Amino acid sequence: MSESPASSTSESVQDEVAEEDFSMLPLPWSVVAIICIVLAIATAVGGNVLVLLSYRRDRQLRSVHNLYLLNMAVSDLFIGAVSMPFYIVYTTMYWTWPFGAVVCKIFLVEDFTMCGMSVFCVVLVAWDRLALVQNGARYSIVETKRKAYVKLAVCWTFSFLLYSPAIAFWDVVRGYSVVPADDCDVEFGGDFEFTVTTEIMAFAVPFLSLSLINVLLFLALRKGRKVIGHTQQESRKNQPNQPSTQVCTLGSTKGPQSSLTTCTREVNFSDRPSSSQRKQDTSGDFRTNTEPTSCTAGLSTHSTQSTVVKMSRGSRGRRAGIILVLLVVALVVCWLPYSVSTILLSACDACVDKDLYEFFVWLLWVKSCINPFLYAYNSPRFRKNFLEILARVFVKCQGGREVATQDIDTVSPRE
Repeated sequence: MSESPASSTSESVQDEVAEEDFSMLPLPWSVVAIICIVLAIATAVGGNVLVLLSYRRDRQLRSVHNLYLLNMAVSDLFIGAVSMPFYIVYTTMYWTWPFGAVVCKIFLVEDFTMCGMSVFCVVLVAWDRLALVQNGARYSIVETKRKAYVKLAVCWTFSFLLYSPAIAFWDVVRGYSVVPADDCDVEFGGDFEFTVTTEIMAFAVPFLSLSLINVLLFLALRKGRKVIGHTQQESRKNQPNQPSTQVCTLGSTKGPQSSLTTCTREVNFSDRPSSSQRKQDTSGDFRTNTEPTSCTAGLSTHSTQSTVVKMSRGSRGRRAGIILVLLVVALVVCWLPYSVSTILLSACDACVDKDLYEFFVWLLWVKSCINPFLYAYNSPRFRKNFLEILARVFVKCQGGREVATQDIDTVSPRE
């Protein structure tokens, strides 16, 4: 199908504008931009490769929670290894696409799918942390790997179907293309209704879901703190008024109960010692009444043990809350400008500056560089694996002998 004169004129005008915009960028800023882009690619690729290698080498990391992080790392790795390098070629060649229409559509499908999946994985991670806080000891029963695989399959499918059919067949269904032959862009860029719908599904829904999960997590943590405080108060009320001390010695017996502890409780005669008692106390001679008792090896009562478990769970919940807040902040900072500008461009092509929009595109991809560091912050085990892998790579690059590292199993398996 031959292009109309209007289409040819429009194409030449776009090429002239693009070349003019690129030439107007000062050389120092161009150098800074190239350095930042190269660092972003290296960080996205290197950081997410570290996540994949850590998951592969350390069996303790193969949990349900880290399965979501693994899929997020896969999507972020594709963004760093495919989307960013191809887009650099596109922009440095004055926004000219040299690879053809088929490769362009494959590139767009990959980019939109991986960006969407990265966001959906954030929602899955948040959902998983909320399940941990709400279910406590029942978490491993409620959240199984089979359920995780189902959730991931649904997210991958939805992320692919959200944009891919439109990218592949929009021009075929319409009968003509509005994108020049040497350009690479989506055909539906000027369709306001479709753009708003997809941006709602790709950004607004995940953002609202994350906000709701954060509120529920905050309420669960607040409720947990109240329960812990109430339990500690009841424990203090149930203690005897008279100060006492327990001295226990562990002994073994034969039979089904292999271990018993003999306890001796020393109770003071009265709450207020007499003057003679105070004199004796000052000299170091304490008058006590000794009552021999026996108890099992576990001296802590059930309520005390429950309190300790709840406090531990609350600590892990607070850490989960912090990481969720960071994930939401990263999502808003990196995605919101791109989503808003994309919607504006679909309604008014001249309403958004071209250079500013390019910056928002790169800001969207920067999130793929941030995610691995959020893993390291949240997981000591991931952090240790990162450091060990980097140390071995450094030693090999130096050509020296590999230094001995601490056994990975010494790190606590709790995430």
